Amino acid sequence: MKTIRRWGGLSEFLAARREVWRVDGLLAGYVQRSETGRLTHAVVLGAGHLVPTDQPVNAQAMIEGWILETGPFAAGKGQQQQRVIPDHYRWQY
Repeated sequence: MKTIRRWGGLSEFLAARREVWRVDGLLAGYVQRSETGRLTHAVVLGAGHLVPTDQPVNAQAMIEGWILETGPFAAGKGQQQQRVIPDHYRWQY
């Protein structure tokens, strides 16, 4: 905790709004992201420390969101764009 207190972006992150995150219209959790995107905190509802085991669909959506920078995981405001992942790259359940 001592290191995070010295980090210059802490006040910016703490002031950031916590957004509701939905997957297929259902509440998946919450995302808080600093304006610069240097720190993001995601809460996946119904999951413990093994998120992919507890919430596999939401875990995949979270990882895809970060990689493709979509939804609440987008790089910055106004940059949210929908990208489609081909089915052969998606996990099958």
